[in-house]
Amino acid sequence: MNITLRQIDIFIACAHFQSVSGAARSLYLTQPVVSRQLREMEERLGMKLFDRSNRGVVLSVDGDRLFAQLDPIYQRFRISVGQVLDNNPERNLHIGCFHDPDTIKFMESAITRCKEQYPAIGIESEFFNFHDLTDMLLCGLLDVIFTFSFETERHPDICSHEVGVLQPFFIVPSIFGVSASGGDLSILGDKTLLLEVHNGREAALGVCAAHGFSPAEICYARSILLMDHWIIEGKGFTVGGNHLPGLSDRGIGVEYIPSSAAAQNFRVVAAKRKNTENPDIDRFLEYLG
Repeated sequence: MNITLRQIDIFIACAHFQSVSGAARSLYLTQPVVSRQLREMEERLGMKLFDRSNRGVVLSVDGDRLFAQLDPIYQRFRISVGQVLDNNPERNLHIGCFHDPDTIKFMESAITRCKEQYPAIGIESEFFNFHDLTDMLLCGLLDVIFTFSFETERHPDICSHEVGVLQPFFIVPSIFGVSASGGDLSILGDKTLLLEVHNGREAALGVCAAHGFSPAEICYARSILLMDHWIIEGKGFTVGGNHLPGLSDRGIGVEYIPSSAAAQNFRVVAAKRKNTENPDIDRFLEYLG
């Protein structure tokens, strides 16, 4: 029984994203390749790893057991790879950024100015969700990440530099009857607030409170793609930037309602691991303003 590292990589990505297409995008593979590798892995193991539906993939009982055993080992492997890469003086800087247009602008501005001043520094950038950004930074697979402050500010192994403030938006199914052109936001007090990360709870609740309501309940999605599906289905709303990956490209009934309050809760930071000795990282962080 031969299970390849690529198959393990695909299995872990599908478990995190709960989506074959999401895993394919994150690994820069086509969806048929990911599906085929999953099937081969299941055949070799003699077990079904995922329950599949039109909304994505969810770990089966056997898959969940395997994931619980395999993921910690896989993460330690990534840490070891990161440590080797850190000792390679010729490697490029790897920058990760959250899928938000304004956050991306902060990152691109810093990259442009750094390259103008230090053209010899090689820089590569990619886009990830919240969980992957932090995990990959700590594993050493990313040198700097651009994300929201609430994801990094209390982490003992991360130091961050504020680069800007984002205007928060309510992202709401059109069937709720509110839009940027009108409607009473207080009706969201009877709805479910959907969040991807627990760390963003206080920031999102602060925006809701500034508009005079509290959500009826809070529900956490295991991935931003799952939260995407829940909003499409009218199961709730979320608070965040003005773009949720997947929604804006589908032409569906979703409203982006800007909030003029509590913008300070959504601060953008560039973060690195503490005690990382890489002068190129420090040079890059000089160009964040």
